[in-house]
Parts: sequence; structure tokens; C-alpha cells
Amino acid sequence: MRQTGFVRWVRAHGRGCYVFVGVLVWMTGLVWAAAGGGTATALIGAALSALAAVTVGAASRNGASSGGAAPATASETQRPLEVREAEPDRKPVLWRVRTGVVDAPGQLAEVAAALAALGADIRTVQVHPTTEGAVDEILLHAPSGVRRRDLLRAVRVAGGTSVRVARAEVHELDDIPTRALSVATGLVTGRTELRRGLAVLLGEVAVDWCEPNVRIQEDQHTIAVPAPGGGMFRVHRSNGEFTPAEQARAQRLADLAARSWERTPAHADVIGTRSGRELPTRVVDRSDYAHLLAFYRACSPASRHRRHRAGPPDQDEILRLLTPGVGRALAVFDGDDIIAWGNLVYEGEQGDVALLVRDDWQRRGIGTALARLLVDHAERVGLSAVSARTQVDDSPTAATLRAAGFILHRVPEPGEWHWTHNASEHAI
Repeated sequence: MRQTGFVRWVRAHGRGCYVFVGVLVWMTGLVWAAAGGGTATALIGAALSALAAVTVGAASRNGASSGGAAPATASETQRPLEVREAEPDRKPVLWRVRTGVVDAPGQLAEVAAALAALGADIRTVQVHPTTEGAVDEILLHAPSGVRRRDLLRAVRVAGGTSVRVARAEVHELDDIPTRALSVATGLVTGRTELRRGLAVLLGEVAVDWCEPNVRIQEDQHTIAVPAPGGGMFRVHRSNGEFTPAEQARAQRLADLAARSWERTPAHADVIGTRSGRELPTRVVDRSDYAHLLAFYRACSPASRHRRHRAGPPDQDEILRLLTPGVGRALAVFDGDDIIAWGNLVYEGEQGDVALLVRDDWQRRGIGTALARLLVDHAERVGLSAVSARTQVDDSPTAATLRAAGFILHRVPEPGEWHWTHNASEHAI
């Protein structure tokens, strides 16, 4: 709508002009009343005129500022904004600080003071004596604005040496004796294995299984630990040295794992077929090699090829898969005969599953039940994910994995499918 020059002038000069117009109309009414127009009528008319002028002016002002939109009501103008800028995360962050300190009075106090200057709250301190002094492992909460480099700089300035700083998990707040007892309980009850126990007890370490004939070169960053059932574990820490106390703890934990493995009966389960028949299932190891070899011979070449695409495994490969340090091997029995077996091979924080069912027992749900048992074990020992590989034309195994909760993830190589199953992390 085309605006007159007066309206444009009113909108340009804001609320003051609205009041001025109202007063002008009111004074006009008074003059008209004095001239005989009637006092009451004049005052009422003037008041209404002034009110109308102010209201219209306010409406015009709001329309100009909002492009002609209707004015907001009082409740709307007083209501807080629905969408606000996200508040920054103020939760403190848990860090692990590992540093060498000189064996001198007040040295640890200086480190603590430097951390306190950053607003850090020290939760636990573990002291590891060494020949040159001590290594202090500190768990602390720091404000969200404190970065790793800030903690490194503060500890170094306070006299710390070989300083290492990393994010920590809540379960690490347990002290060393409590953590060690939890790991020991897990080894005895079968809830965990030595590989996982070493990682929990020693912190940020890589644990790899090595063949019995492989010699591990030990130094300040690497130690060798006997694995139950054969072979050795190579335990390596890239971001810090092992103290004598940590080496002793690792060896005592390995002794407990070996005794538990020798004296505890093999973990057993019962799985049911689709027809309702129950079959015993248990962990197998190197002592079951003869039974497993007979099982392989009873399977057809096509079934063996689906399990081992590179060709039938030799004796060393089968023995490796039957070694507890490599992972978990489960077999399903009909009397004394193995009719199916599956492997969960550990690869760091992930596992790889492989299955094989004898031809005359296929399509009865045995492979699916076996895969579920292996996934359950992966969850118990804290693996983050489990994967499997099949050939693209292997429909039976694909159906088995789908029924066990695996999903098709990707096709890494022509003719091959990659399946994954996310496992939940379970702290020991």
C-alpha cells in the first residue's frame, strides 16, 4: 500500500511523534469544547483520538520492523527463546598422568601443586619404585578446557621426566589391589582371560600371542609372559617403561591363569537344534587335535573350502587355532564325535569368527547357536566388535550369520563379503 508523507514521517520519528499527535488531538478537543462543543463529549473524543493515534502508530512501527507481520503478544515477548546456543560441556575429564620423579623430599608435592594450578583434582596416586627413583601414576579430573599439552607442560616444569598423559576410563579409578583381585576373580571364574587381564592391570599395553618357538626380545618397554595352553604373550608399552613391580605382577597373574586353566574344567554349554535335540558344546584345545582331525576328514571338500578358502589347514594351523592365547575354540559333540566347531580369533580389541558344520548336521541351527556363543564370549572379555568373512556365493553361512545378529558390512575384495557384529564392552 502506498504511504503518505505524513505516515512516513511518523514511522521515521518513532514513539515520540505518536504521543505528540495524541496531545495535539486532545488540545484540539479542549479548544472545541471551550467554543461550545460540550466538555464531556470533547474529552471523550479527544481521549479516543489520542488512544487511536498511539495504537495505530505502534502498529505501524511494529509492521515496519517485521515486514508487516502481526505484533507479538505479551506472553510471546516474555517467553524465553526456544533455541539457544548449546552450553559448553563443563564435565571434568579423567586423565592418566605417568611420570618419573626424583627420589627427593617434596618432588611429588611440586607435581601436585602444578596440577592443582590447572584446576585438576587428583583422585588416585600409585607409586612404582625403580632403581633411579620412582614412577608415579596419577589419575585426575581436570576441567574440560585443560588439554593434554597443558598437563604435559605443567608436570615437566615441576620436574617430571618421561611424562606420559592419556585419557583414562572410569574403571581405572579402582586402586591396584582392587583391580588385581577383580582380574584374578575373572580368571578363576572364566569371565576373562589372561590377555584381557594384563591389559586391565597394566593400562595402555599391546598384548600379542607368539608361537612357542619365537623368542621375545625383552627390554624396558617389552616383557614376555607365558600364555596358558602354549606360547608366549608379548606385552609392549610404547608410552612408558615397565617398572619391576609391574613385571612381577604380570608374572604372578600368568601363574594364576595357568593354574586356573589346568584345574578348571573346560567351559561347557548345551545348544539345541531346530528339532529340539540338545547337544553338548565345550571349549577345545590342543589335546583335542585327533578328534578335530577326524571331524575335518568327515566334512566334504566344498564345506572345508567355505571355511578355509586358501585350502585345508595344516597341522600347525589347526594347533594354533586350538591355542587359548589365540582366542576361543568351541566344538559341538554328538557322543565322542565333533560335528561342528567355531573359532573366535582375537585381533587387538576385535575378534574374527569362523564356523564349520559337518554336512549331515547342516541346516539345523547349530552354526547359528555356535556363533552366538562366540559373540557372548567376545562381550565377556571386552572386545569392541566381531567380524566374519564369507564368499559371496556361500548362502548357507550368510544365513547363519544373519540369524546370529551379524550384518553385511562391506565387500573388501571381489568375491568376498565382510560381516560385523557389534559387541558390548563389559568391564571386569
